[in-house]
Amino acid sequence: MQRISMILLILVGGWWFWPEESTDWPIKNVPTSLNKAIFFGDSLTFGKGSSEGMNYPSQLSKMTQIELVNKGRNGDTTSSALARLGDVTEVQADAVFITLVGNDIMKQHGLQTASQNLSKIFQKLSSHGFLVVYLNIDPPIVSSKWRDTLLKVAKENGVLWVDRVMDGLWLDSSKMHDQIHPNDAGYKVMADRVLKTLRDKNINL
Repeated sequence: MQRISMILLILVGGWWFWPEESTDWPIKNVPTSLNKAIFFGDSLTFGKGSSEGMNYPSQLSKMTQIELVNKGRNGDTTSSALARLGDVTEVQADAVFITLVGNDIMKQHGLQTASQNLSKIFQKLSSHGFLVVYLNIDPPIVSSKWRDTLLKVAKENGVLWVDRVMDGLWLDSSKMHDQIHPNDAGYKVMADRVLKTLRDKNINL
């Protein structure tokens, strides 16, 4: 019995610490220098819950001197974002930073629809020569299938993946405006993590 218990412990421990799929893959359209970027997506891009000039795009811009164009819109789903993609492709810029899928989850639009829409968005933006950067928010109490599927979509499309950009924020009242949106301090954490990913991937700023 003791031996069986030990085997089970090893198996459970092996599962718990099983390494996740790598986020290291070839990235499309890496610019020689990232000077101007479009920020596209939902309320996390728009900056709901932040004071003026303190959403994550603005804070990232201050850290890097990247010129920003904020195309975030409260309530955006992958479907509504796909429908207004012309707002992005008409702008001359080096990169597009995206926050999407949170509203798809809340509105129960389904993983298949969301992932297909996101793939179309990635493909369209890449075809216009943009470096595409996707911020994975990975909400708590959401199936890991969401992260796994979106990770696969990002990999297939050569998208730069910022992993778990809100990790540790969700239940930290000092960094959240409400249950979904960060406050200024929370958006600072997001901006820091985006910047770290850019530097880790040797994106010239």
